[in-house]
Amino acid sequence: MPVFNKKITLFALTTFVILGFLAMPASQASAKTQSDIAANKIEILSLSSWSTKTGSSTLVNIDNSQRIEKVRLTSKSSAMKSNGLTLAVVVMGWMIITLFYVGVTYVRGMSALPRILTAGWLEYALPILCAIGLGVAGYLSYVEIYMVEAVCGPVGDCNAVQSSIYAKLFGFLPIGVLGMAGYFAILGAWLYPQIRKDRLAHYAPVANFCMATFGVIFSIYLTYLEIFVIRAVCMWCITSAILMTLLLLVSLEPALQVMDEGN
Repeated sequence: MPVFNKKITLFALTTFVILGFLAMPASQASAKTQSDIAANKIEILSLSSWSTKTGSSTLVNIDNSQRIEKVRLTSKSSAMKSNGLTLAVVVMGWMIITLFYVGVTYVRGMSALPRILTAGWLEYALPILCAIGLGVAGYLSYVEIYMVEAVCGPVGDCNAVQSSIYAKLFGFLPIGVLGMAGYFAILGAWLYPQIRKDRLAHYAPVANFCMATFGVIFSIYLTYLEIFVIRAVCMWCITSAILMTLLLLVSLEPALQVMDEGN
């Protein structure tokens, strides 16, 4: 019974952490986005009015037209940020449901695990998922560090997300670099028991489960920001969120084995 109560407490704390992330104030960033859009519209009207009244030379008119077109494109880019929001909402809902399911299964123990999560081939799914995740996070790190334009694809607006203040943790650590560190840590915790059989190796699956849980919570938070604050979706970030959620599912069974042995 005490072990059962501890599991419930840990699951409850995890839930409160998620709610805390989602409740973080972001009204200032949202207001800034709206004010930028309004400023763009005002500048378009001002430039158009000035160009009409002055009757300047052709060269000046061309320059004004270019400026007007540039501002219009900026406004259009802001409007197009909503692309992929529906997909992001679906992925975010799936992550929350998965986290809740994992929490319930964690509380109930090994007996609650479905067969699909106990298949032998899942042992090798973890390093494969980590390898893909490193590729995604590595590309985002390259974009964030060298400030180059990202390849976004037909859905979403990766560059709007990467140019936001939320692309760096604490204002200096690129999220992509943090993602790479997380995938390296999870891969390392998987590799360690393959080469060592000490006490640390025995509890490595639990460490993987904890890191994947944190990764999913943080991914939910980032997806929330993309949907409700930045108003743009980065498909690279969504891909990483999906990979981290799959890693959580894959790491559940080995972690439960270790915890059940301890009981």
